[in-house]
Amino acid sequence: MARDLRNEGTRVLDSLRQALATLRPILIIAALTQAVHLSVIAPDGFFAQIYHLQWPRWSAALLANLTTVLWGSLALMIAGLMVTTLSHRYHALGVIAALAFMVLLTTDPTRPLEWPHLGPSALLLAVGLAPLLAWLFDQAKAEDQAAWCLTGVILLGLVLGASCRWAGNHVSWAWLTLPTPLLIPINLLLVWLGLPRLLAPLTDFAMSPAAAANLNFALLHPHAATVPYQYTAYTLFEPFGNMGGSGTLLALVIALALVNRRLPLPALLTSAVNLPLLTLLTTPVVLNVQLLAPFLLAPLASSGLAALALWLHLMPPVVYPVPPTTPGPLIAFLGTNGSWAALAISALCLLVSVAIYYPFVNRLAKGVTPHA
Repeated sequence: MARDLRNEGTRVLDSLRQALATLRPILIIAALTQAVHLSVIAPDGFFAQIYHLQWPRWSAALLANLTTVLWGSLALMIAGLMVTTLSHRYHALGVIAALAFMVLLTTDPTRPLEWPHLGPSALLLAVGLAPLLAWLFDQAKAEDQAAWCLTGVILLGLVLGASCRWAGNHVSWAWLTLPTPLLIPINLLLVWLGLPRLLAPLTDFAMSPAAAANLNFALLHPHAATVPYQYTAYTLFEPFGNMGGSGTLLALVIALALVNRRLPLPALLTSAVNLPLLTLLTTPVVLNVQLLAPFLLAPLASSGLAALALWLHLMPPVVYPVPPTTPGPLIAFLGTNGSWAALAISALCLLVSVAIYYPFVNRLAKGVTPHA
């Protein structure tokens, strides 16, 4: 831990925090736009369904495209800012090289640009690429050498991009299956690293074979306590350990408010509808060793409490699908068709998660106060 904390103070992570601080206004706009689109404007949004809201198609398309552009270009913006901060020579060529390499590596030139591959899931790529390119262009003694470096980086991006596309088309990962106890912590660790999550979104969980079997059982029997799949990610992690997004980030926002005595309103609004990106990036949680332990412990503890409650038959399992933007504490309540016991367990899980986050946030606030 001491070694990791020293490494966290390096110029690379400092440049990442500086880039995120510079982009904070853009992150807030992107997060709030996404929250309004997915919860209020989209037909399957929680508030759109509760209040039977109907909007013109152009409004949903406008917000969706704006969100796609802002979040989709996040890794590009971070890579460019980090190269500018870390390099001492030929900043412009280094930024061009970083942007070109990431585009060539993550996109297919025969198809339209796929923005999600350049978004938050490519954050670790940006963090790893920026210092290497900054060092490379610092070694160039003249402009012609820097130009050759730029050419080499572009060619390397072409080769690696073609290799990745070939592997994606010919290598199957269908054989890789993990049990739920391993899948949840691995998923959390990947999110903390800024990589794509393994667990499917809430809507995909609701259409999984296990969820479909549970739902059919509940519709055919008066009591759903003996559904065939009681202990799954859909019945444990998503309703109880994912309030506010991966890492139970709603609890982190509440802990921040308690420590700083100031309500982080943008983070609260987005985490309330289970959109974690703003909190992940502005606290920041991603690649922050000091918040890794509660980021893993809070959802695991909540999932464990939910499993214990199911085992003791204190509540029925979550079987009914709910909108993915349903406020975290209400997912279990609505997913059990209005079980007050499930709502009480959700409140207990949130309280325990806040208690887990609080000492870490309090200690972090004594050094550099996080902004959310």
